[in-house]
Amino acid sequence: ASPALRRASQNQARLVFTLGSLATQAALKETPELSIVAGMILTGEDLAKAPNATGVILEFPAETELKWLTRLLPEEKRIAVLFNSGENQSRIEAATRAAKSLGLTLEPRKLESPRDLPSALESLASQADVLWGIADPVVLNPQTAQPILLFSLRNRIPFVGLSLTWVKAGALYALDRDYDDIGMQCGELALRILQGKPAGTLPPTVPRK
Repeated sequence: ASPALRRASQNQARLVFTLGSLATQAALKETPELSIVAGMILTGEDLAKAPNATGVILEFPAETELKWLTRLLPEEKRIAVLFNSGENQSRIEAATRAAKSLGLTLEPRKLESPRDLPSALESLASQADVLWGIADPVVLNPQTAQPILLFSLRNRIPFVGLSLTWVKAGALYALDRDYDDIGMQCGELALRILQGKPAGTLPPTVPRK
């Protein structure tokens, strides 16, 4: 067990604040009797079945991402996205519904491994107006960054990145988060728990800024 979590339990702490997936997973496993507020986690999967936890997840809903895309690139209607089904099948399904409601056409391409990337990109060259990047360790990683960005440049298909780092490397834009405000959101969740609200009744939320 983690010494920090052991001390929290021994000292009868009322709440544990975790940063990152590994810390959150450890707290869920080792201190199930304590309320947990998680920050800096990508998705809410770790919290989904935890009756004692809530938090602020970093991943924006697909609808939010696509609404911003229509604001920034209003003429572009065919949105391509590369994904691995083991990582993002449910997100692609949600994105397909959101795209339809916004008058967009989603062009998903499934990759089982990075080896599938060249053929997937080639199939999109004449079928996509924008390439939308979603968090997926199989698709977007240090090995695939260069071919994806070169594809974007050569085919004049803008790439929507995941972060400022991707924008610096050549993506057109990325939605980033106000990390100070995420800290405030976590603090507000903690306050509600300390005032008597069970953590499991507070749904995980996303960055509001």
